[in-house]
Amino acid sequence: MTNEAMITAEAREQRLGRWQALLSGVGVEGAGASRVAKSGSVNLLSGVWLHAAARAEQGLELTELERSILAPLQQVLGEDEVGAIGRIYREQRSEGRSVAIVPPAVATRSLSEGFDRESYLAAVAEVLPRIAQMPNVAVVDRARLADGGSVDTPEFTAALAEYGYGVTTFTGEGDDEADGLQAREPFRARLEWDTFYCHEAVGDQGGGRDEIYWTAASNAGGYTFKTRTTHTGSVEERDKYPIYGDYVTGSHVFFDTRLDGCGTTVITLWEKDQSNDEWYDALGTALTKVVELLQISANFSSIIPKLDLYGYVHMGLSLLATLWEPLRNKDDLVQSRGFAFGRADMATLYNRPNRTMPWTFDRKDYGMGRFSLNVRYTGDEPGAAPSGDGSLISTGWRGLFGTMVSHDMDAACNVPNDAHKDVYLFKGEQYLRYDVRTEGVTSGPKDIAEGFPGLESTAFTRGVDATCAVPGKPTDFYLFAGAMYVNYNNHEDEIKWGPRKIAEAFPPLAGTIFERDIQAACPVPGHGTDLYLFKGDQYVRYNAHYDRIIRGPLSIATGWPQLAGTTFASNLDAACAVPNSSTHVYLFKGDRYTNTKV
Repeated sequence: MTNEAMITAEAREQRLGRWQALLSGVGVEGAGASRVAKSGSVNLLSGVWLHAAARAEQGLELTELERSILAPLQQVLGEDEVGAIGRIYREQRSEGRSVAIVPPAVATRSLSEGFDRESYLAAVAEVLPRIAQMPNVAVVDRARLADGGSVDTPEFTAALAEYGYGVTTFTGEGDDEADGLQAREPFRARLEWDTFYCHEAVGDQGGGRDEIYWTAASNAGGYTFKTRTTHTGSVEERDKYPIYGDYVTGSHVFFDTRLDGCGTTVITLWEKDQSNDEWYDALGTALTKVVELLQISANFSSIIPKLDLYGYVHMGLSLLATLWEPLRNKDDLVQSRGFAFGRADMATLYNRPNRTMPWTFDRKDYGMGRFSLNVRYTGDEPGAAPSGDGSLISTGWRGLFGTMVSHDMDAACNVPNDAHKDVYLFKGEQYLRYDVRTEGVTSGPKDIAEGFPGLESTAFTRGVDATCAVPGKPTDFYLFAGAMYVNYNNHEDEIKWGPRKIAEAFPPLAGTIFERDIQAACPVPGHGTDLYLFKGDQYVRYNAHYDRIIRGPLSIATGWPQLAGTTFASNLDAACAVPNSSTHVYLFKGDRYTNTKV
């Protein structure tokens, strides 16, 4: 979304006026600005981005780190507004006046000097001890949670309300055994939205209903994920409500990865009001990118959250609070909370009743309501063998998030004769082409009839059950639908054989369950003649050159014992070979996939 599409000239001037007041301390109104000033000594990210904006406004050459901070915020605010904010900051500095909302490490640095990675890390080292002493940082003893106690104390809840955000991490017995615990196997850690309780409503200032929704931005070593839920309308006090899941996919998951160190998640409670969802999504995405760019992967390697890790989370939330004050639209943003956790913390949650934990979002003293969010742990027992239920398609194949094939796809196929090893993914009457290396959609979504004109006037334009590259044929792939199949030449865009009945084209399949409604198909990796066909809990290995069944029908669990007891042991949606692998295939079902060895 562009800056011009989001605000009028009048609104922009109002926002710049708020920046002027915030940076000068003159004409400041409301508790929000006061909170930002209170965080000034640790508000490093805000200070560095203002410093970079002022340098950019003067035309100075920016460091790589400064460019990485400015770029996502320019996407949201526009270059002109970022430049105007930089000018306001520069003028405040040039007049010799202090800027209370940034730490001394920034306020005393000459604008002629940029922040490179080394100087930034030095500033971080200076700020982190102060963050540890902030009242909106809580280090919770796991023993209290194991006894059924609350995550939050009254003192921390009050600090959450005062600052509008806070960070929680955990400690307890066994932390000094981190080196020994480090050697344990990674496990699948997964957190899901459950329900929330409204103790006191926000009260929509537009006179409408309270419409509550949630966002989450999660990180771990090699893992990032962001989601925004569908809003729950007509929220009233003293009532419990379900959370409907992601506004596109419906998924309730907001953290899901093989955890071998620490993880973090930032959850924000919103009341839908004047601003549209796209604005919040753009702002949240920009902030997530900024924090990701400044995270150090080593922070996630320890299984015990350390000050470096939750310090970064706090700085990211402080930046959010600073930005929101000038950009605020009445009472939409209620509160943000960050959490840093490790193996022992997930084990504590795993052992709680119903594996749920309530997290407080309390701003009632500021007219913003009070809510309790329940999250549920649905991952493996920490330290136990993995469940084998795979990973979310929308997190493992990030470019598919929000597309029609992020769940319940119909078919997958390796693109024939493709140097980049792309895959075709089908659902209904549409398909897209995906680059597994760059994790991006390279073409589509398109109608099947548009992308494969040779299928015109056939039933295959209305959808397919399965697809598969033809073994040994670099230009061809099979499409299966009902009892029929075609052999399609991808180079000439024409049907080479068919439509024909599967039982006629593959005689050994006649009289078996595979003579119609094949659910998934893929070539045998590293083999020039064979393919796998799947239906129900059965599969066969078929030699397409000699037209004979090499193995099966057998149960998937028998032929693929690593899949026994998992969701992938029956009724697959799709399958394809892993590009550039001679041993592995991707299997898809529902909103999940697995990479498994054949």
